[in-house]
Amino acid sequence: MIRWHSIIVVVLSMIILSSTAVGQIEAGLCLSVGPSRFIDNSFYGDSKTHNNAALSGKIGFFIEKGISKKSIIGFELNGSIITGSTRIESDVYGYSSGLYLGEGYNEINRKASYLTLPLYYSLRISNLSLQLAIQVAVLVSDKNTQTFGVNGNDLYEIYGYDSYFGSIMVYDIATNVDYGFRLGTNYKISDRLAIELTYYKGLKDIYSEAPSFYPIYSLFTEQLLIGIRYTISKSNGT
Repeated sequence: MIRWHSIIVVVLSMIILSSTAVGQIEAGLCLSVGPSRFIDNSFYGDSKTHNNAALSGKIGFFIEKGISKKSIIGFELNGSIITGSTRIESDVYGYSSGLYLGEGYNEINRKASYLTLPLYYSLRISNLSLQLAIQVAVLVSDKNTQTFGVNGNDLYEIYGYDSYFGSIMVYDIATNVDYGFRLGTNYKISDRLAIELTYYKGLKDIYSEAPSFYPIYSLFTEQLLIGIRYTISKSNGT
């Protein structure tokens, strides 16, 4: 179960620290879209595995403060969706006859919704900012569908389990928390509007908390987003 009280304490602590910090404080909204994927490093024997990207996005707000003329620290609180598919291909043989039937495949389409909290440092060079962040994500829900087939012909489909607050199904996400690093850059095109580009690399094996009888599974997240940041308010720290 998600520890909502812990998240609330962290967010409130950051708001208090930001509001009492010296330097200009900015707060606003951020919205981004772009490709994401689940990097499936699981062991499937002699099968070939292809990890494919799909459209994803995030929406949320940010609070940041200047700690020097060129340095900024801040945080975001976002709702984020990561999607992607994994295609596992292998030769298929008849169960009784042993005859070769063709190339079989299992296509797994995954979708996960997260509450993400990136903590970042930005280096400002004129209108351009370079950003390094540590990001923690708490799973809200996840879903997948699996399609099985041979020689390009779908045979049957298993419709995804809707699993809220985490799941330990073999093809579902098995842990409530993801974390990793995020690199980014943004360019101010006006006093309040900026264009941003971010890349997130998950470092947490989100199958790592699966039952011990699933030791061969390994799954990581990756996301590349482009979007906008709009500053709603500005104030000077005291």
